[in-house]
Amino acid sequence: RAVPGVAGRRRWGMTLAVLAAAVAMRAPLVAAPPFLSDDLYRYVWEGRVLEAGRSPYALRPEAPELAPLRDPVLYPRVTRKHLVTIYPPAAQFFFLASRKILGEGTGRIRIALVAAEVASWLLVAALLARLGRSPEGVLLLAWHPLAAVEIASSGHIDGLLLPALAAA
Repeated sequence: RAVPGVAGRRRWGMTLAVLAAAVAMRAPLVAAPPFLSDDLYRYVWEGRVLEAGRSPYALRPEAPELAPLRDPVLYPRVTRKHLVTIYPPAAQFFFLASRKILGEGTGRIRIALVAAEVASWLLVAALLARLGRSPEGVLLLAWHPLAAVEIASSGHIDGLLLPALAAA
C-alpha cells in the first residue's frame, strides 16, 4: 500500500533512484554490439531505405535499385536480403523516426527502445499510485534481466509496445 506524507515521498525517491540505476545498467548493453540477435541491422537498413524514399515492402535489400544505399559495414550484416520486410508500418515509422531524431546506428535505435521501456515504467508507477499501491512494484519490470537483454542488447522491437500496453 502507498504510504502518505514524507515516508511516501521518500519511497518514491528511492524508487526513482533504483529506476535510474536500471537505466544505467542498460547503458553497457546499448553500447556493445548486439549478441543474441541480428534484427537490429535490418531495422537500421529499413530506416535507411525509408529515408531514401523507397519502400521496404516493395524492394528486397538485394534489389538493384537499393545498390546506392549499400555500405561495407551495415549491409553485410543485414539478414534475409532476398525477402521484403516483415515489420509492420508502426515499426517502419519507428525505424525512420529514430533515424531522423537520433541518427543511424544500432545503438541509436536501442536508445529509443530503452526510452520507450522507461516510459512504460513511469506509466506503471503512475497506475500503481492511482490504485493506492506502493511504487516499488515497478521495480519488477525495471530489473527483469530478460527485458534488459532483449531490449537494450538485442533491440527487439517488442519494447516499443510496452508504453502502449502500460497505458492500456
